[in-house]
Amino acid sequence: GASGGVFGLMGATIALCRLPQHRCKPAHKVILVVTLVLMFINLFLSLAGGVSFSGHVSGLLAGAVVGYLLYLYEHREKMY
Repeated sequence: GASGGVFGLMGATIALCRLPQHRCKPAHKVILVVTLVLMFINLFLSLAGGVSFSGHVSGLLAGAVVGYLLYLYEHREKMY
């Protein structure tokens, strides 16, 4: 559902904030911390039942992978 997509966006945000060129910037640290806090709160709430925990986790992982792959694709000229 839509919540898996939201977790995918969180995963992409976390993956992109962990890139070496973004680790030192204070704004990216704040974004990373806020995203991690929201992610853990939502994962904890999804354990209450009636919500697909596996859908949230798979959305998070898929978003992180796709976000990183899109970053590599966009910056492919600089890698050669």
